[in-house]
Amino acid sequence: MKNQNKILLEHFQKHLQINPMEAWQRYGIYRLSARVHDLRHKHGAIITTDDKNGFAVYTFGGLIEK
Repeated sequence: MKNQNKILLEHFQKHLQINPMEAWQRYGIYRLSARVHDLRHKHGAIITTDDKNGFAVYTFGGLIEK
C-alpha cells in the first residue's frame, strides 16, 4: 500500500490542485495540511495555498532539486 505522501504527490503531478474535501473523498487523507507540510519540507515540493470560500486549495508548482 502506498503512503499518503506518495499518493498526494502522484495526484499533484496529474491534477496540480487539491482541496481537503477532495483529498478525503478520493484518498481518505483527513489531514491534508500535514501531508502538504511533509511534501514541502521532506521532499522539496513547491506548493502554494489559496483560500477559496473559506476552504484551502493547494496548488503544486514542482519539486526543488536536492
